[in-house]
Amino acid sequence: MHAAPLPMPRNDDEVQKLRERIRELEEKNEELKTKLDRARGVPAEVLVAQMTGGERTEYKDRYDVRTQNGNRIEVKLSKVHTYRTTKTKRWTWDSLLGSKEYDFLVLAGEKDSRCSQLYPPKLVYLFFLIPQSAVSEINSRGDCVSLTTDFSAIRAGNVKARILIERYLVRSEEEFKKL
Repeated sequence: MHAAPLPMPRNDDEVQKLRERIRELEEKNEELKTKLDRARGVPAEVLVAQMTGGERTEYKDRYDVRTQNGNRIEVKLSKVHTYRTTKTKRWTWDSLLGSKEYDFLVLAGEKDSRCSQLYPPKLVYLFFLIPQSAVSEINSRGDCVSLTTDFSAIRAGNVKARILIERYLVRSEEEFKKL
């Protein structure tokens, strides 16, 4: 069922009103996109809060979870990104430093079903738990981290990826309970 076409504006006042309405709708659309981006990370934040026995914070706070012991945690969630030019799939996490204030950074990645044998089996996401003081070890230019989902394909020379996996990969929920 199609709606009947709207009549064309008859004068400059109607055109101006329509332009203003378009501008309002564009602003609202940007606001909704921002809320959607924020909402995508919520499931990982909820899990981290549950595993630490902590609580999620408010939307504008400078970290996402406060643990029972008072540690502040920033949680970043990445989906598995697929690229047309390669079979390699990646996680990408942005804005690791920015204006956030946290004690630990948790990078959460959706699991790539092709590589499930490489991941801790009992966790919903793949998690990396990084002390704030060590973020510079894994952070790339542009304030982001990008990591292949297939750990077996990481070259020995990729030092940041090796550090991330060897030092900060969470292997069980128990690691969060220590926070």
